Amino acid sequence: MRFLAALYLIFFSLLGSAQARDEVVCSIPADQRPSLRVNLEIAQPSVDYTKTRAQLKQFDINSISPYGNGPNVHVNGLTRGAVGFETKTGLHWIRYQKLDRNCFWYAHVDITVKLKPTVYLAREIQSDNCLYREVLNHEYKHVDTDNRLAQDYQLILQDEIERFIQQTPAIGPYTIAEKQKAQDWLISRLDYTVKAVFQRLNADRLKRQALIDTRQEYERVAHLCPGAVGKM
Repeated sequence: MRFLAALYLIFFSLLGSAQARDEVVCSIPADQRPSLRVNLEIAQPSVDYTKTRAQLKQFDINSISPYGNGPNVHVNGLTRGAVGFETKTGLHWIRYQKLDRNCFWYAHVDITVKLKPTVYLAREIQSDNCLYREVLNHEYKHVDTDNRLAQDYQLILQDEIERFIQQTPAIGPYTIAEKQKAQDWLISRLDYTVKAVFQRLNADRLKRQALIDTRQEYERVAHLCPGAVGKM
């Protein structure tokens, strides 16, 4: 499976130098509240016919076959391309220059939920119209399941990350020498929160995909395509 790919792009908007005061209290201006955008990028599945059954059997996949993985089990098809996230984060920074005090908070968070599936069909089944059709249909069930999963977690991310960034106050005051510490703290907190959602997505995905790879499904195809070899 593909793991979470997170890209953090940090920019700072200098909101201006405030008048010197005896004490700095960091707060987020009403017109500078954080914003969130969660995008969805789902590519059309590509189909690869170049691999043999033996090659497909060597693929590292997370689904569990009801028939196990013994020497008499053949793989006629599989789907690869898990859901992944890409995150871009911007931070606001306000500087009280005369006091060497600085406050930081989230400016915006952009998350893209990505899915780019590839369906692999064993080279040996291309001449069997029935098996080819049914294995392809079966694999598209996996693709459709991942599509729905990505759409569901787009909404989950929108809800949970919106709540997180709105509830995270401005941090500081920090000296200019501590600026990197402040940046790292905000980024790491967001990273932790997004990864927690991603872990739930992976667990949910395994459960949903397992509902497709059942003995009943394989027996249905065997009944439709007598003489079919292996599993899907």
